[in-house]
Amino acid sequence: MTPPPPTQSVRFISNCFVKTPTLSPHQNRPLHLPPFDLAMLSFHYIQKGLLFPLPPHCLHPGFDRPSFIHSFLEKLKRFLSPTSTRSPAASQPSTSSPGARFIHAALNLHMADILSPVYVPTIIQSFFDHDRAIHHDGHVLSLLSVQVTELTNGVFIGLSMSHAIVLTRWFPENHPGPVSLPYTDDPLSFLARYEAPELGEHAFHFSADAIVGLKAEANRQCSTTKISSFQSLTALVWRCITRACCFPPGQATSCQMGVDNRARLDSPLPLEYFGNSVVPLRVAAMVGELLGSGLKWAARLLHTASGIKTFNPYSVMMGSSPRFNMHGNKFGLGKAVALQSGYAHKFDGKVSTYPDREGGGSIDLEICLPLATMAALEADAEFVAVVTIS
Repeated sequence: MTPPPPTQSVRFISNCFVKTPTLSPHQNRPLHLPPFDLAMLSFHYIQKGLLFPLPPHCLHPGFDRPSFIHSFLEKLKRFLSPTSTRSPAASQPSTSSPGARFIHAALNLHMADILSPVYVPTIIQSFFDHDRAIHHDGHVLSLLSVQVTELTNGVFIGLSMSHAIVLTRWFPENHPGPVSLPYTDDPLSFLARYEAPELGEHAFHFSADAIVGLKAEANRQCSTTKISSFQSLTALVWRCITRACCFPPGQATSCQMGVDNRARLDSPLPLEYFGNSVVPLRVAAMVGELLGSGLKWAARLLHTASGIKTFNPYSVMMGSSPRFNMHGNKFGLGKAVALQSGYAHKFDGKVSTYPDREGGGSIDLEICLPLATMAALEADAEFVAVVTIS
């Protein structure tokens, strides 16, 4: 029996920090953490990345690829935000911050080696800096890190970013901050680090027509017009994953969603507010009730979701959002062929929602499950009837 080929590793070429030489007094003012941000101190850094094919002329024999890559990297460095360099909770002045980290790496791998497997290859995790870092680590780590990994016929741009990065900061009226925590001298008393179990990651595609049909069916069954497309899709995913887990009917299960709070405040925040303003919502049910009551019951329950107070390990968590224009950043390389995420925020039952590359209302779901549960989901009749199998 032929042994498997050795696992390749990323080769790091260069590493530097990017910052502006001077900061204005306005840029250098303290930025305190409001409640929305303090709640995320134990969260992983955000890790999202885009895979781009190299322009065809870059693959021709005799093309000066090193010069092309050097020019591309220099242009990319100039667009790194100089305000994303330090933790607002850090005691040192921002003038001592090293800046945003910029890494150039390479890997002898084709794009097909990333796109062809059914499950997302774990090598993707090495395309991101600050592996397993949490936001409190921003006291000593850069808040923003960009890793550009050259592939044989493509480029992967991986962004690792703390939730603490802001352009402005929202605080409740008449409370400019800071918000003092009673245990700041002992970070171990309020920080937690999470190690994910071995999981399979599978990207599933739902066409716009399938989502329209799902929404129509949920509203028809509920005799209403108020169930949204996202609530309908979430209800389907919650039911199908719960069934794939083979939980007993008497087991409590839940579904959690992160909801944008910008428009819900009084006065509302601008939609482009670059800070944390999210509310976690949760609904719960017994497995037998969820699976025996149909799509309408789950969709109606999600429509009336309330704030989350506890964490249930028998749960599905919907993250990210199909409203974000993930594929709008082309970096001079055209539209990315794939959106990928790193190790961060991966656990059993995590579902990340992204807009499809072509837009038009289609949605891609990145689902993380143990391999046996994933196989059961892929064979679930209700799920397969709606998802597009590639």
